[in-house]
Amino acid sequence: MAFPDQEHTTSGRGIAAVLASVFLIACGRRQAAESEVRRIGAENLAVSVEALRPPGNHVAVRMAVPEADWPATLRAIEPQTVTVGPQGVFVKLESGFAGESGVFIAFTGVSVPTGSGTDPSFEHLEGRIYWYRIKG
Repeated sequence: MAFPDQEHTTSGRGIAAVLASVFLIACGRRQAAESEVRRIGAENLAVSVEALRPPGNHVAVRMAVPEADWPATLRAIEPQTVTVGPQGVFVKLESGFAGESGVFIAFTGVSVPTGSGTDPSFEHLEGRIYWYRIKG
């Protein structure tokens, strides 16, 4: 039988271990995606998704792209889902209870604001490629 203080300390350690594991997995997924973007080439990836751009850019919301329509460059990143919006393509790599994160590929001529004060937030990786996070 454990003393009450020991139980609390043990559960606190368990929670900390789980949170640390989740953080490491999330960081690992991002690093893997960044490596794959470098391997493919940021410009090759950006050019490949231009075919997903709606004609006349007539899309007001994000729409799912069927897996059969994903270019080989996107398949290499192993996304959970791919959606297209007016500014570019969201390649979801991680999802949680209410949020998600992954790679965002901006369409030609689109300016993407970087920083953490917006939802979604964008961090520039290379060329027209960004890491995005949606808090939900």
